[in-house]
Amino acid sequence: MKLLILFLICAQVSIAQIKATNTIKTKNYTAYINKEIKMPVYVKYVLYKGGGPCKRPTNWFNDSKYPMTSDAQYLKSGYDKGHLVNAEDFAFDCKLDELTFAEYNRLPQTPELNRGIWKSYESIIRQISQRDSILILCGGYWNPKKKKIVNGMEIPSDCWKVVWNLSKGKLVGAFIFTNDKVAKDTPISVDQLE
Repeated sequence: MKLLILFLICAQVSIAQIKATNTIKTKNYTAYINKEIKMPVYVKYVLYKGGGPCKRPTNWFNDSKYPMTSDAQYLKSGYDKGHLVNAEDFAFDCKLDELTFAEYNRLPQTPELNRGIWKSYESIIRQISQRDSILILCGGYWNPKKKKIVNGMEIPSDCWKVVWNLSKGKLVGAFIFTNDKVAKDTPISVDQLE
């Protein structure tokens, strides 16, 4: 029951201002996208024993019927193509790893966020997945007071991550990350989520 409540809270927090209009399911994750902004609002996936030897793909693709932000929009924007579902999480299966390069699994993130603290948390989460099965929810938050559009992309002001331990039935952690040159994290308690 707690897990369902947590999921509903996370979904409401993330879509308060930008609503997910469609769902795309792959073999390893579900992306909740918004057709207007042409990107995911959030994703969810389960991870157990993440990591592996697969070589990281380099080409992004869109196999959905929905247009997404293009590679050209990211070019010279100053933003990275930030994975929500990390490629390395599924490097134990090269086909699943490739699915993480779908355009509906990326958000514009500052290099400081994407290559810094976001990446650090991805590594920690993968380590946790070696011991337990975990549910990960992550996405963007578009603060209307900080609206920013670059190359036609609506830039999330913040990104967030919630990690739930499925075998123990408890919250591992919930964090909000500023999507700026500082890229700081703020832990969120269950009480604060509620």
